[in-house]
Amino acid sequence: MTVNMKERSQPFLIAGPRGPETQMVTNYLSLLGFEARKAYTVDQVLELIRSNIFANAIVAVELVFEGKPILAKLAQLPSIKCLIATGPAQDRVAEKAARLAGADMYLPRPPTLESLAKALWQPTSNRLAETKQTSYR
Repeated sequence: MTVNMKERSQPFLIAGPRGPETQMVTNYLSLLGFEARKAYTVDQVLELIRSNIFANAIVAVELVFEGKPILAKLAQLPSIKCLIATGPAQDRVAEKAARLAGADMYLPRPPTLESLAKALWQPTSNRLAETKQTSYR
């Protein structure tokens, strides 16, 4: 999932509940040289994706659109190259649901600067093609 320089010049979409964790992830991305745009609700996410092109997104698993994780909607976007879900630590059900919805990686909350950096620069052989073909989309 290595983020290349072209993708790095595009802002990250950060979608999650209003609070310290969303701000912390935004601060971490800034330290890593990325710009971020925050959305706290599904409506804000939809508005941002209508008016911006995002190659990268970090999304809380709790955000739901039409009964499915908003991850599934974002995974449909051809511009998204790196889709990271965050959710409760040790919650295998949430992690599985996030991956089935199209997330490339699942980071337990709260993510650390180190775990976020590893997620961004960890190469993957493919974008979990089998999960990109699910009925969630």
